[in-house]
Amino acid sequence: MIEIFFGKEFNSIGIICDQLGTFLILSLVGIPIALHQSSTSTEIQTVLKRILTFPPFLAFSLAFGLSGFTFSPIVMSGLSRLGDTLAPLALFSVGFQFTPKRIGNRKKDLFIGLALKMVLAPLIVYLLYFILLKNTSMASKISIFEAAMPPMITGGIVAADNDLAPELASMMIAMGVLFSVITLPIWKYLLTI
Repeated sequence: MIEIFFGKEFNSIGIICDQLGTFLILSLVGIPIALHQSSTSTEIQTVLKRILTFPPFLAFSLAFGLSGFTFSPIVMSGLSRLGDTLAPLALFSVGFQFTPKRIGNRKKDLFIGLALKMVLAPLIVYLLYFILLKNTSMASKISIFEAAMPPMITGGIVAADNDLAPELASMMIAMGVLFSVITLPIWKYLLTI
């Protein structure tokens, strides 16, 4: 979405937001909270094992460790093609779990969750950057836009793995993707007026 609305040259800001912000926070804060809320043991060894074996955390650590290495164009092409399959496969798997008839009894929870994630969170980041810090740089705009993205699939996976309202998590991801078709253009407009 960043590439569509702002251009490919700003994808790196989104990647930094995802890796250093979203995935790192999910790994270090979300997993311990999920373990605490589920019936899973919250002993320090269990929590550390879950964090250190969490695939996004492993990918972040590997990418950070390999940041100084140069790979051949063939390897880069192969990795790029492999990476291109991530979003379609993730959305496909979420789509399989989504059943619209189950929304009825979770409408309130769904509305609150999506409003918090797609309206309130970016509004807080907007107020922080634009109003408090007076920072209207492209990096700030992309960070706000990233905050307005639909709920992340990985968060839904963590919720499902710990039996924390997996149906609601799946609905939030699916409906968030649908609503983002409306909300993201609005955020793009607000960030560029």
